[in-house]
Amino acid sequence: MPQGRLDPFAPLAVTRATRVTRDGGRPRAVVVQPPLTLPDGFRFQGVISSGGRPMALVQFGGQSGSLAVGDAGGRTTDLLPEAWGVASIDVLLGRLTLVSRQGQAKSQVVIAEL
Repeated sequence: MPQGRLDPFAPLAVTRATRVTRDGGRPRAVVVQPPLTLPDGFRFQGVISSGGRPMALVQFGGQSGSLAVGDAGGRTTDLLPEAWGVASIDVLLGRLTLVSRQGQAKSQVVIAEL
């Protein structure tokens, strides 16, 4: 990180890059998005294994409960915002991996660790 950042945990600014086409066409601007962060108000509190099934203990929107692999916000659980889902839970490492599918953009992954 460059020195002088007031908040080292704040999202990075959007960076613009230029891509040159191979066919000799005009260069076009490409927007590089900052890294995705956990949803606002989402708290990852731990992991457990229940009946051999990994579960993540979370809080979101005034609710608390557990998430399992495959849970999808707005469809199977209220513990995640819409377009967010649980990709994996690693009990040994205390890690929850979420995926966000925003519009037509590619899926982005966010990892929460204890």
